[in-house]
Amino acid sequence: MKQVCTLLFVLLMLSACAVQKQSTDNDVVWSVEHLPQYPGGDQALLDWIYKELKYPKKAVQRKIEGEVYVTYIIGIGGSIESAHVSRGVHKLLDKEALRVVNAIKGYTPGITRGKPVRMKYTIPIKFKL
Repeated sequence: MKQVCTLLFVLLMLSACAVQKQSTDNDVVWSVEHLPQYPGGDQALLDWIYKELKYPKKAVQRKIEGEVYVTYIIGIGGSIESAHVSRGVHKLLDKEALRVVNAIKGYTPGITRGKPVRMKYTIPIKFKL
C-alpha cells in the first residue's frame, strides 16, 4: 500500500509540474482562459470575410463550390500567423480563402495567466453559387 501511495504522490507531483510549466512566446496553446476576440465578435469576423471574399471567375465558370478550412495562429500581438489550408476544395477556392484569412487584422489575442498567448484556430469558409 505504501508503494502505491508513493507512486500516486510522484504522479501527482509530475502532473503539477507539467501544469505549472511556463509557456514561451513561441508556444501555441489549444485552450485559454480568455479566447481571442475579433472586434465586434465572431459575426463581425464572418461579415468581414464574406465582404472581402471574391469568388474566382474561373471557379464560377466551372461551377466549383464547397467549404475550405483554413487553420491559422492568432499571435500574441493579434496578427495572423502560419495560415494554411487544412482541408481544401479546389486550388482556386483554396487560394482565395487563404488570401482573405491572411488579410484579417485586429484580433485581441487569447490570454492565459494574465499574458497573451498564441492560439491555433480553424475557420470554414463556404463558397456557394
